[in-house]
Amino acid sequence: MKTRKSTEVTSIRKKLMAAVAMLLVACIMTVSSTYAWFTLSTAPEVKGITTTVGANGNLEIALGEYDTIYGEADPDSDIGDSLDELIERNLTWGNLIDLSDESYGLGNIVLYPTRLNANGTKLSFLSPLKYPQYGADGRITELKTGTLLGKYEQGIGFTGKANPDTAGVSAIGSASSMSEREFAIRNNKAAVASYSTSARNAAITAINVYGGNLARVALNNQGAADDKVIVEADVTLLRNLVTKLQEANDNIGYSIRAALLTFIASENNDKVDNDDAWKIMNNKFASASMEEINTIITTELGGWPAGTDVYYNEYNAIATMLSDALTTLPESGDSTWGVVSDTVGDLLNASSILVCGKTVSEIRDAKALHDTAPEGTDPTEGVTDAYEHVLNQVLGTEGLSFGFANGSGIFSDIAKMTGNYTAYITFPEGLAVESIPIGGLTKPVAVEKTTTAAVPANQTDVTTAVAHANGMLGALGAVANAYVAPGMTAGAVQALTDTFGYVVDFLFRTNATDSYLQLQTDAADRIYDDNGADVTTRGEGSYISFNISEEYTTARIQELMSAVRVVFYENPGDNTLTEADILGVAALDTAAGTSEAGAFKAPLKLKDYTIAADGTVAFTADKADAKLKALTANEPTKVSVLVYLDGDLVDNTMVGIATDMAGSMNLQFSSSAALTPMEYSDLHKPVATP
Repeated sequence: MKTRKSTEVTSIRKKLMAAVAMLLVACIMTVSSTYAWFTLSTAPEVKGITTTVGANGNLEIALGEYDTIYGEADPDSDIGDSLDELIERNLTWGNLIDLSDESYGLGNIVLYPTRLNANGTKLSFLSPLKYPQYGADGRITELKTGTLLGKYEQGIGFTGKANPDTAGVSAIGSASSMSEREFAIRNNKAAVASYSTSARNAAITAINVYGGNLARVALNNQGAADDKVIVEADVTLLRNLVTKLQEANDNIGYSIRAALLTFIASENNDKVDNDDAWKIMNNKFASASMEEINTIITTELGGWPAGTDVYYNEYNAIATMLSDALTTLPESGDSTWGVVSDTVGDLLNASSILVCGKTVSEIRDAKALHDTAPEGTDPTEGVTDAYEHVLNQVLGTEGLSFGFANGSGIFSDIAKMTGNYTAYITFPEGLAVESIPIGGLTKPVAVEKTTTAAVPANQTDVTTAVAHANGMLGALGAVANAYVAPGMTAGAVQALTDTFGYVVDFLFRTNATDSYLQLQTDAADRIYDDNGADVTTRGEGSYISFNISEEYTTARIQELMSAVRVVFYENPGDNTLTEADILGVAALDTAAGTSEAGAFKAPLKLKDYTIAADGTVAFTADKADAKLKALTANEPTKVSVLVYLDGDLVDNTMVGIATDMAGSMNLQFSSSAALTPMEYSDLHKPVATP
């Protein structure tokens, strides 16, 4: 009986537990369903609402300054810019620039006849005009190319400065007190730094374009047999890379030559002892290669100025290496690793590539120890940690970083001259370093300069500053900057005594695709096509106007106007360049001019033109489309405008004897794209339809 009751109780208990268990499951299911319902309701949705964002086609303009022309900065735009002082307002994106403020100094520029310093489609960037040198008999003896760019300083006038100090509004002139040797020193000082930057930029381009595949060839063939085939595409890659690096090294040579030209023009020079001797040597050096200069110095001047031979030696070592590489590499067809390995090693020592701060050699050695370490033992300290360090960063959140280490090849040798630099490299798919995947990545690559050897005790301060942040050429430039011409005071301000033209630097930006910047000759509203002529947004078109007076009659004004030239050129935004692309040349259509309010006003039109080797300009017809340059959507485009008086068309019969002819110029630009601006009722007041 007891047994049966016990069994029954046990059975009931089991059934009860089963029932309770089912209840718990049901409760859990109920709670889960309810929770899911609440989760779905945290993001309610409403359908069928339509929204339209207004179209707003823009062509914007800003006046350039140092940071926006020669730096990476973009013009700012913010609420309240229209309320800023005029000088600040001009530097922001808008549709109107006003250069009437006295601080620009445009009212103090008097144009004298000159000639363009250009050939074909290229304009000399640092000295865009030639000016006349007169003999004692009153005739012009030569046209000199030594014009200076100058900024206006209250109480002083325009002072000659080296680019890029002259961004914005600059006068172009000469300083009659500046000797030829002073001018040579001024230009060559700027050239030392500019050519160094050009060398660095060429090396950066070489890495950007060829670096990934060079790393592939170097890494994949380490330790390969000499008879391993290197396909023609890789041989061509190497030849193209060598050619680009020759461009970089050529600029290193030009930088050294500019420093040498600064030295021989200075009072420090002990190689030539008078102006005539200097002119002869200056002319020889200015057109000679570095190899020819080395011959001239050793045979005619008794050796390099103290310490400067180390710069030539560095340049020559790179030049020789690159020349040998081109001689070794086949011009076509496949090759073998035995043939190309030395060239690849000179270009990039693969074992010195840095991955997360560790060289490939360190990673490889660490991987070998890591793989052979007995199971359960701790990795060897130091070398083994390199592999784990990189692997952890690859697998972690920091990701990969790359570099070409000290002594890693020609890229590092160039950094020794120009200072460290950073480029971007894209590694080909599938590339790895000891199982650490790097293929398919685009990453910045920091290039470290090769360590400089100790400076011999007998050399001067020309080489003791080799640790300069901008490399050996930075040290060389610092020394060159201290040089002055005989009789010249260091740091003296050179005031322009004669002015021949002026330059204004602009930036343009549009959000339209497939758009061209155009010169707008006819007056147009800056925003709306259908506004009346009396609204505040109405532009005036492109024109020049001169005041009529008793001395300057309309006929005389028209004659002089026919000699005014306006040149539009692309500002490279890089003061290392010596030439700029000419985008267009405009002249005044005096036949279409009108007299109004005591002045004669003529429209400015782009022309079809040719520029001869001596800089003379000839026109054939009006340019049909008035296009200046293609604009890339949403990217600033830098365009400079040069105004001068063409001396080939001017003679004394055209000008007065008592006063200058005074006037003003207006420029307006437009886009070839159909721009639809946002409608803002306060500014948009279309003419009523009759």
